[in-house]
Amino acid sequence: MNRLLGWTMFWMMIAAGAAMLVPGILMPAYSEYQVARLEHANARLYHEELQRRYDRLKIQIEHQRNDPAYVQRQLQLEYGITPDGVQPLIFETAQNDDTAAAAAVDFDAGEEPPIPPAATELAREAMNRSPLTPLLLDPQTRPIIMLCGVALILTAIFVLGRPIAKPVVEA
Repeated sequence: MNRLLGWTMFWMMIAAGAAMLVPGILMPAYSEYQVARLEHANARLYHEELQRRYDRLKIQIEHQRNDPAYVQRQLQLEYGITPDGVQPLIFETAQNDDTAAAAAVDFDAGEEPPIPPAATELAREAMNRSPLTPLLLDPQTRPIIMLCGVALILTAIFVLGRPIAKPVVEA
């Protein structure tokens, strides 16, 4: 019975020490991973927006080089310059609420970042639910919690990990 109690205490102390040590090691790395992942997604969306702008400007420059009618329309629309003898027609258009709302929609919003793997989703849920997350991310309290975990593991190994000596029975 004494041996069973000793091994139970040993494994409980190892588990408690690991429960303090492992999150202290993994949580800061995971939070840095999440920040880097978000920055990567934002950079990708910014790159895609720049690529779309570049493509539009490239097409516009090509039209300006090769299409005199396009240049003439641009001069008339942007600067109000019309060729001699041409009277521009001005139309007043009334936009209803649907077309105004459709014009205000931002189509360059991009896509959502890729769905994380199941392990990442599980870690995020655990971090959001755990009340110890701020303690494990705080640079002042994290080393203390990790030291307590190491102390529990070392205590289990050096104190309870020794085999119990069987009493020698002399015959």
